[in-house]
Amino acid sequence: MCTRKTINLKRTELQFLRKRISEKYATDENLELTLNSNRNSYAALKRNIKSKLKGKVEIYISEYLLFKLFYETKHSSEANFNLAFINTLYFYLTEGRKNRHHYFNFSTPLTINESNQDELMLMQQAHLNPIEETPVSKEDILGSIKYWMAHTKSTIKPVAIFLLLFISFSVVFAFSYRAQKLGNNANCSYWVCKYEDGTKVWSRFEGDINYNDVLNYFEGNAKRNRMNCEAFRMENNTRISICYDNILAKQYMLEHGNVKCIYRE
Repeated sequence: MCTRKTINLKRTELQFLRKRISEKYATDENLELTLNSNRNSYAALKRNIKSKLKGKVEIYISEYLLFKLFYETKHSSEANFNLAFINTLYFYLTEGRKNRHHYFNFSTPLTINESNQDELMLMQQAHLNPIEETPVSKEDILGSIKYWMAHTKSTIKPVAIFLLLFISFSVVFAFSYRAQKLGNNANCSYWVCKYEDGTKVWSRFEGDINYNDVLNYFEGNAKRNRMNCEAFRMENNTRISICYDNILAKQYMLEHGNVKCIYRE
């Protein structure tokens, strides 16, 4: 997986950046910086930073990153940020003259007035926090995918054609299977069995079947003694399902008399 250079900032430096950036914006624009949980509130600060640095240095800035700095990590003891973004903020504070590295002048020993303890802690912290490699964020990954998709249309075409053919074949197969099944159902027919006491039972049979096959079924002499739940009888205009097998067929003959007649309906 691709990685971007990121840096872990402690609370002291995070507060330092928030304070100095707010002060600079207020001085430059003669307007207090008002930021909240709405990401659109960071658009003005983003425009101000871009206008100050345009044509001077490479810029890496977004409303989300400013939102993360000023709001999302407001109460965090530390947070990871893209180094390019942090450098952009230091360029903004120095009118494009210094990135984070040069701002703290790493090439020379620290020479800061010890009365300013916040600055001293910040400088010490900056020296102790090396840059580390971390996986790209979700937004970076999505951006990379969009870029890749935009520049690989020619290679996607064969894949798209293959998927289209596969989907078309699947649809045709599904419809063919359904048509075949409907065709089989069309060959089904209901037979009616009438017993001596007048009781009628309907049962559906598939495929080619003759009178003797149906008679053996209703008299309990079918060769395949398996449950068939396609049968039903009517009682008070209510359809009652029957799961026939040879045993139940014999029982019905005991209860309602022998089979009087059978006919196709």
